[in-house]
Amino acid sequence: MQLRHYQTTAIERTLQWFADGKERPIIVIPTRCGKGIIMAKLMQNIIADYPTVRIISATHSKELVGQNYDEIMSIWHDCPAGIYSAGLKRREHSKQIVFCGIQSVYNKATKLGFVDIIIVDEAQSISRKSESRWGEFFSAMKAINPNVQIIGLTATPYRLDSGNLVPHTFDGVAYEYPVIDAIKEGYLCELISAPVETHLKTTGVHKRGGEFIAGELERAVDHDPLTRACV
Repeated sequence: MQLRHYQTTAIERTLQWFADGKERPIIVIPTRCGKGIIMAKLMQNIIADYPTVRIISATHSKELVGQNYDEIMSIWHDCPAGIYSAGLKRREHSKQIVFCGIQSVYNKATKLGFVDIIIVDEAQSISRKSESRWGEFFSAMKAINPNVQIIGLTATPYRLDSGNLVPHTFDGVAYEYPVIDAIKEGYLCELISAPVETHLKTTGVHKRGGEFIAGELERAVDHDPLTRACV
């Protein structure tokens, strides 16, 4: 399979990140630009060089667990991978690569056993709180292997409740492919704003400090027929 240039670079930069002695990298790739392919080829390359390494690929939804598993099996047909997900009714905890949902494994570290690398897809789902499911999972896996490495992939390297993932959750960005580059190079479509014939009427809505008063604005525009027309 021929990777796109930025997918190849993302893998190379991540491997170089560890070769330079650094830890906890995050890869930032726009949505629909193939994070699953990057993750799959990264794991394949790592195991080709280090055949005994065990890897967990974790995320927050069963749909993504299934998609990421299917992705790697489509390009690496004899991949030693399994799934641990209650939602998918599979609990294959002893495979060399385990694709799992955090809801299913956050308290299953002992069952999963020794792991060298944890790769988190949609890494913006990781909360900074140590008592979260992610926090509990990482702590338990580090208790088994203090040297376990964590890699994140995301399109949005920040959380609304706590800000940027770097440097709090990850140490740095190993590689970022900007959305504007993906559009310019034809991997994503250009954004086109459609004209809207429906207009919001703010007659009678007062302002405070230069902004519309929220309660008055809501009463003026929050009507079901208007919302449906806008959509």
